[in-house]
Amino acid sequence: MASPEPPASDAAPDVVYTYWFNRVDQIEWAFIGMDYEYENEGYTSVQLYFADKIYKDMIEAIGGISTQIARNDAHDGIQGLFHQAIQLLGQSLEFAKEAGDSLKASVPALREHLNKLTNAPFISLAKEITEHILGMYSLIDEHISGAEQVWSGGDITSTKEFEDTTKEFQSLTRWKAEHDSTRRTLIARSHSLLQQALESLGLNSNLVQVPTTLFDSEKRPTYVDYPCGSDEFLYGLGRRPGVLSLKEQLGGTLTDDEKAQIHEASNRQAPAPAAIAPVLQSYTMNIDNVEADFEDLYNDAQILDVKKKPDLARLVTPTYENRQDTMAKYKKDFRAKLKIYRRKFKPEEFNPTADYTQLVIDIDTEIMLLRDEAVTKGARLTSNNALKEARVAAFKLKYLRTLLVKLALGAEPPPTAAEKTQALWDRLDDWILYETTWNQADQKLINDQRIRAVNKDFANSSIMGRNANIARWRGFQDGLDNGAPPFNTPGVDEEPEGDAGDDDVPPSAWDLLSAILEPSLPSRTVYVNERFEQRRENFWRAASRARALNRPAPDEPDPRPQSTLGNSLADGGPPDLDELPFDTVYDKLVLMIVVTHWRCLQVEKLYF
Repeated sequence: MASPEPPASDAAPDVVYTYWFNRVDQIEWAFIGMDYEYENEGYTSVQLYFADKIYKDMIEAIGGISTQIARNDAHDGIQGLFHQAIQLLGQSLEFAKEAGDSLKASVPALREHLNKLTNAPFISLAKEITEHILGMYSLIDEHISGAEQVWSGGDITSTKEFEDTTKEFQSLTRWKAEHDSTRRTLIARSHSLLQQALESLGLNSNLVQVPTTLFDSEKRPTYVDYPCGSDEFLYGLGRRPGVLSLKEQLGGTLTDDEKAQIHEASNRQAPAPAAIAPVLQSYTMNIDNVEADFEDLYNDAQILDVKKKPDLARLVTPTYENRQDTMAKYKKDFRAKLKIYRRKFKPEEFNPTADYTQLVIDIDTEIMLLRDEAVTKGARLTSNNALKEARVAAFKLKYLRTLLVKLALGAEPPPTAAEKTQALWDRLDDWILYETTWNQADQKLINDQRIRAVNKDFANSSIMGRNANIARWRGFQDGLDNGAPPFNTPGVDEEPEGDAGDDDVPPSAWDLLSAILEPSLPSRTVYVNERFEQRRENFWRAASRARALNRPAPDEPDPRPQSTLGNSLADGGPPDLDELPFDTVYDKLVLMIVVTHWRCLQVEKLYF
């Protein structure tokens, strides 16, 4: 039975009070008669009746009553009625606890209304509301969480919020994405709506992230460039996962035949990519860069009176800068560990001509133990203590690796090219493990339904920043393996030609995508297009040189270069996109993922 419409906000206090008094009374009776009324209300179970109707009405009643409390002419009984309605929250939590696993099918509806309660303006009016929110989220996490729980009868249980989000996502195809600035906005909105869709179904918004391998032609998912419906699209190819990998990520179950097809596809060799391979780059370091790494670590641990971070120009591959309040919690552990290592290894006393063979062996042994500790404890996502120990181990690992690099680069005679390459390669491996370990702890925070949305957003932004580092450093490792030139060769002062002087480090496609999905404030005025100004400066240099040599002048750079994508970013996708089914909730979610990830891939074609 539909509830009567509430009176107007300016209705007489007696009328308003009577209305909400009756609503609270109805909800109390609904609690009493749930076991035999749910079928009359059109529900298939008492749990779904509670989650979708009673719980929703209760939150609406508390919200409606709360708006009357601030009225100067409020009814004398409105405050008492508010506290009477608040008691229903306790009854709800008790019912959910007793229902236990039988509430699983109702989780999407329950979480949808709980999310609305969490964001309601009245939650500060009574501590019982906050206690209820924490208790209910904890209950969901403990007994009825997990992606597989939102599935029923072979499909994901839909919600009104999901259907609304799906319609808005479909409307993106009508965007007039004629400029790269609009295209960047389109990519960001597509990603945002995908996250909304996941959350509306009771799934974690980070369950299906943009793959860090998206710009690697040998590892990217096949569903972004193979024809929809093809075997490659469905099952994958070689090291490239197919669209069915998403089903498992979303909590679905694969058939034995699908598993066999995926296994067979993983053993097939993918054809060589037709695209031009990216230009490989490596990196190099000198002793001053190593000292900068030490200063960075000492600042984190707050020892040796290092009050500020070293200049970024000296930090060749800086790790992602974590929040100051988070680092403060680790300061005591960091300081204690560094004091032990400094006393043991005495880095200031290193002598370039001394034989440190045994010292290198000792440090190397310690590094292997720390890597094992960071990996093992970082994988224990249910234990806050283990995750903290993993982060501390990763911090110690950075320090010991910096010691080894100092020994390698500062040795007399200097290390061979192969020895230096290996030292730089191993250093990146430990930097990658450090970022991965911090990501694991932030992922646990994101998965915790009790954490505020603003903190989850910050954690998600941090993960993307670290993933950008990881992707870039793996590219440097490939460059070291293939003898590629370093991006930061010291002592080279030649005048740049053409566009070569745009940046010391050209941003990777992942860097550009991160800037779209997680934008940050510019360090300088937004009216200065530094990349264009550099191109223009290079143009005038080249034009002056051409005139002196009596040669044709080069073309002047376009102040607003645009990609040639046209409107395809809005209404395009992988081949045969129209062949994708759009019937079930799972089908709709897959299409949103495929299109969003395809749009993200097009970042390589945009101008920044």
